[in-house]
Amino acid sequence: AHNAGTVGSRAMMGDLAEGELEKSVKQGRPTFAEDLRKAGKDPARIGAARRDPAEFAWYLELHIEQGARLESQQIQIGAVTAIVGIYRYLVSVEGEPAHAGTTPMALRKDALVGAAPLFGLLPEWVKARDAEMVGTVGQVELFPGATNVVPGRCRFTVEVRSQRTEDMVHIRDLLKAYAGGREGWRVETILEKEGTPCAEPLIRAVEEAADAEGLSCIRMPSGAGHDAQSLAAAGVPTGMIFVPCRRGVSHSPEERIEPAQAAHGCQVLLRTVLALAARG
Repeated sequence: AHNAGTVGSRAMMGDLAEGELEKSVKQGRPTFAEDLRKAGKDPARIGAARRDPAEFAWYLELHIEQGARLESQQIQIGAVTAIVGIYRYLVSVEGEPAHAGTTPMALRKDALVGAAPLFGLLPEWVKARDAEMVGTVGQVELFPGATNVVPGRCRFTVEVRSQRTEDMVHIRDLLKAYAGGREGWRVETILEKEGTPCAEPLIRAVEEAADAEGLSCIRMPSGAGHDAQSLAAAGVPTGMIFVPCRRGVSHSPEERIEPAQAAHGCQVLLRTVLALAARG
C-alpha cells in the first residue's frame, strides 16, 4: 500500500527524502511512518541507519529476473548492465460529486470522465518516445466511490521507467503541461529515481563466474528497481545477478523459482565474490 521503494537501502545511504514516509496513496490506510510506529519503531531515528559509502568495496545482489527473457531464451544467468530509472507521480482531478440518478449529463462535472483521456494518452506518449520505455497508470481511486454518486475526485498514479533520464523527463513534462492546462488538476511527485549503470568490472566478473560454472549467461538491463540502485547512486561499484523465474511472475503468490535455478545463482554469486576478493 506504500509508495516508497527500496526504503531500507536508501535509508542506509541517506537518500530518503524528508517526509517521504508520511505519504500514502490509499485513502484510509496508514502511512509507512504510521506502520513503523505501530511496530514500535521511531521514524525520526531512520538517520541512525546511515552508512558511509566508503565502507563498501563493492555491492552484489542476486535476484530473480522478474521478467520472462531468461526463461524464454533458456538462459541460466543474467549479468545486469543497468537498472531502470523510475519516475512516479500522484495525479488528482477535482470534479463535483452529484447524485447519479438526478443529475443530467450536461450538468455533471465528473472527475473520472475528466481524467480518463490521460489513461490512453500515456501509452501513446511513451511509445512515441522510446520502444524500450514503459508507462503505467497503476492505481485509480474515485471519491466518494459510491455506485449512485458521480465521482467528485479521481486520484491515480502515473509511473514511467526508462534507462534514460531524458526520456522520463520528457514524459514528466508532457504530464505536467497536460495537467497545467486543465482546471482542478494537480500533480505530486512521489519518486524520481534515475537509471543506474552497473560497474563494468562486476559485470565481467559475473560473466566469468557463470562461464566457470558452465552456465549460459547474457548481459541484460533490469526493468525493475533494486536496492543495488541505492548503493550505486552513492558511488559504490555495483553488480547484479539474475536467475530465471517461472513465466516472469513476481510480487505474486504465483512467483516461483526452481531449486536448481537458485543453486546456479548462489554458485555464481559465490564465485564472483571470491574472485573480486582475490583481486583486492
